[in-house]
Amino acid sequence: MNTTGMGIPCISRVMDGLARNLMDLQRVVESLTSRGTFVAFHKEYLTFTNDTSPMAWLMLQILGQSLSLNAH
Repeated sequence: MNTTGMGIPCISRVMDGLARNLMDLQRVVESLTSRGTFVAFHKEYLTFTNDTSPMAWLMLQILGQSLSLNAH
């Protein structure tokens, strides 16, 4: 994670390519956006920055929960 700096986008085709479960996903996205990195998930049509709306975070949690369910 140290290679991504300010303003550099982090683009993932799908959420499960970035994390193993919901907690992991939230931690990674929060860590990246807190440093000014733009995070985008193409398949889910979600983008995250420092000023992302609460609705987008809710969608991340709903869609990210499927990562946990698919892993079991």
